[in-house]
Amino acid sequence: MPESDPKMKSAEGQLDIGRVLSDLRAGPQRWPEALSSFSTALNIYPEFAQDTPEDLRVMREALNARPGIAIANHPSPFDPCFIFQVINRSDVLFMLAEEWSEYVANIVGKQYILPASRDKAELENANERVRTHVATGGLFVMFPGAYMERQISELHFKSGFRHFLSKIAPENMVYAFNIDTPAGVAIRTGILNPPNDSGAKRVQIIPGVALAAMPGPTHIRIKEYCSDASEWQNIVAGSDNLESEEQNALLAKHFLEKTSGGAA
Repeated sequence: MPESDPKMKSAEGQLDIGRVLSDLRAGPQRWPEALSSFSTALNIYPEFAQDTPEDLRVMREALNARPGIAIANHPSPFDPCFIFQVINRSDVLFMLAEEWSEYVANIVGKQYILPASRDKAELENANERVRTHVATGGLFVMFPGAYMERQISELHFKSGFRHFLSKIAPENMVYAFNIDTPAGVAIRTGILNPPNDSGAKRVQIIPGVALAAMPGPTHIRIKEYCSDASEWQNIVAGSDNLESEEQNALLAKHFLEKTSGGAA
């Protein structure tokens, strides 16, 4: 994970959002540095937990080289800032909620953003875009739950991940990040809705808009798991007799079983 660049902060200790935006517009190869500095300015420090450093090294090599899909749970609005700190490749496609996709695409480039449309025709177009992107060596990143859960028991996958999973080759990768839910909820509350008497330091984002930095260093643990897509495809193989929600629940259960250590 790249260290914070002191140039990213102003003399007052606030984030230089202009520099962050410039780095985000420069392409995915600059996102880790920009997002690391952003989370540091908010006093948040992700800790990527794994059984051994060698396990983590091997998985990260796969994450940053193999074609496939990367997924994560979603306890806070800042989760992309954490996972993209360790994705060091330029061939990424990131699915975002439709209401945010145009805004973010204007910053980072629309070639990197896939809107999460509810329209069936658009979903088919998305399926094909993901299939082509992965087939040509790229990494597709998404939050299968598509909303922010307040506790891990609230994690429910929607059908998008299952559909995208069915479009990629069995030898492609599925990379899973389990973000510590209680810490994520605490971050969401502390940054977006701090008590009036908290004395929290504000981090200026744009004129008139600021976030409250966490009052003290806040560590959030993230557990990772890497496997072939075939492992996940086999979970729902032969389950056509089940309702869509039940098939999605099988995939969510597998996610939790494989990523339960270090980020419960």
